[in-house]
Amino acid sequence: HKFHIIIGVVVVLFLAVMIYSSNMKDPSDMYIFFLTESPEVYTEKEDTLTEILTEYAKDKNGDGEINIQIHNIYIGEEFDAANVFKNKEFLMTSLRAGDCMLVISEDYGAQFLLDGEVCSDLSKVFPELFQ
Repeated sequence: HKFHIIIGVVVVLFLAVMIYSSNMKDPSDMYIFFLTESPEVYTEKEDTLTEILTEYAKDKNGDGEINIQIHNIYIGEEFDAANVFKNKEFLMTSLRAGDCMLVISEDYGAQFLLDGEVCSDLSKVFPELFQ
């Protein structure tokens, strides 16, 4: 009977994993980092960004609607240094892990990405595009 019990346990575990994974779909179709100097910029532009990006996003998870999740990462020097450090650490870790492939930023955030060598300055490679 040991053989039957072992097979039964394996089958039950397999079914449990299948049911769990099928019910745990990510509801977001697009996950975006919005890198700003201050959280106020995010609150001003969140609705506009969501509306514009919804036009270009696909229904990746097949639920019939487009869900865009915008995560604000503020890195301004006038805010709590511990929170800013956590935000910078979260951003760099997520970018290296490939958790997010679209980052939108203002000038301050773009400069941080350039200084951290996360992005390259293409203005010297394609000067005609940056006039």
